[in-house]
Amino acid sequence: MKKTFILSAVLFAIVLTGPGFAQSKCTDSFGLSLTYDIVKARDGELNVQTTESEGSIFIILIPTA
Repeated sequence: MKKTFILSAVLFAIVLTGPGFAQSKCTDSFGLSLTYDIVKARDGELNVQTTESEGSIFIILIPTA
């Protein structure tokens, strides 16, 4: 008998670009730490892809079941 698993999750993708993002690194680090803690508490994942001078993409995946 073959078992099938269906994963239910919510996916968020946040794209940050431009000079305003680069200037606010100091204040954003607390928000990122808090976001990471919330996502991990819900057994989720937080991934970041950064390209210098282009910005960052934050991908948040939180299971719903």
